[in-house]
Amino acid sequence: MKMVLNFILFICVWVATFFLCAMDGCETNDTVLEDPAGFQEAIPPRGSEIDPNATILVSFDAPPTDVSVSGGTFSVSGTEVTINGPFTPGPLNLNVAWRDGTISLSYTVKLPAPGEAITSADGRTMVLIPAGEFTMGTNTADPENWLNEGPAHTVHVDAFYMDRHEVTNANFKIFILAQPEWAKENIPDALHHGFYLAHWQENNQPPLWKAEHPVTRVTWHAAMAYAQWAGKRLPTEAEWEYAARGGLVGKAYPWGDTISPADANYNFSIGDTREVGKYRPNDYGLYDMAGNVWEWCLDEAADPNFYARSPLRNPLAGVTGNTLANLHELISNFMDIKTDRVFRGGSHYSSPETVRVTTRGGNSPRHALGSVGFRCVKDFSP
Repeated sequence: MKMVLNFILFICVWVATFFLCAMDGCETNDTVLEDPAGFQEAIPPRGSEIDPNATILVSFDAPPTDVSVSGGTFSVSGTEVTINGPFTPGPLNLNVAWRDGTISLSYTVKLPAPGEAITSADGRTMVLIPAGEFTMGTNTADPENWLNEGPAHTVHVDAFYMDRHEVTNANFKIFILAQPEWAKENIPDALHHGFYLAHWQENNQPPLWKAEHPVTRVTWHAAMAYAQWAGKRLPTEAEWEYAARGGLVGKAYPWGDTISPADANYNFSIGDTREVGKYRPNDYGLYDMAGNVWEWCLDEAADPNFYARSPLRNPLAGVTGNTLANLHELISNFMDIKTDRVFRGGSHYSSPETVRVTTRGGNSPRHALGSVGFRCVKDFSP
């Protein structure tokens, strides 16, 4: 009898609960979905012209989730997605996707103007050197020079970035701390004939008063290693001369046809190297393209008559076809290179004739000379 009464009670409770839920509703364990996030606006607006290092702010009406962006780097904060460059100059199409949808953002990224500055991976300032043709060399140089400066010939170079200043002792110290195999105590004498960083102290310290002077006593191999570490390369001598001219045609120096101690560090005017950037730049914004120190280039110096058959476009002596297109032949095994390399620009002890933009010098890639340093370039891809 008791079991029957309990069963009847259970049925009554169940029926009462059913009717109450039907009337008032009951709680369930179903997950309540968030409201979908809808796109609101982009700043700058779609269709704008933007700088390569622009920041784009994309706003939503609710926090977006599962966000992805097809270009640049991005971060999400609340209802906003921030997209940062650098972006490649030219048309830019960014696809922004999130859980609730996608949006396409189209822009035009500005081409840098000639001489416009950027900051490279090693923290140094570089300027854009525009593509163009120029007359390389001269027909009036001393024919006794072992590296002929002629015949004058037309050369085309593609656009590239070049370091505004020569690489300094302070810059090279950062490289050595990051790549200690290039510290002076770790380089065998056979690779530099005993003079590599000879003026530095043993604890990788350049002379304190020369931190901002151009680094010297560096071999071509060491300059190549620095350039690779920095994501750059050495210039071809065609690129170097084109950049040194600063857009001027037929001039002897980066600024014109005359020179004085107020223009450059040459002819023992101060008796030593000087801090970079102390003289006026050329029209591309490059400093010390005449005097202070010679600058290593990529080219082989073994052929004194290279100009007579130099390719029209992007010449590079010493690789297949003598063209920059085969740069990889140097990059892949630069430590094995033994033939002399070109350097350009003259130094603090050079005569006025030797700091002209056409003057060519060269030496063994294993020589670490007190008058030779370098600066780097980086390819430009529009």
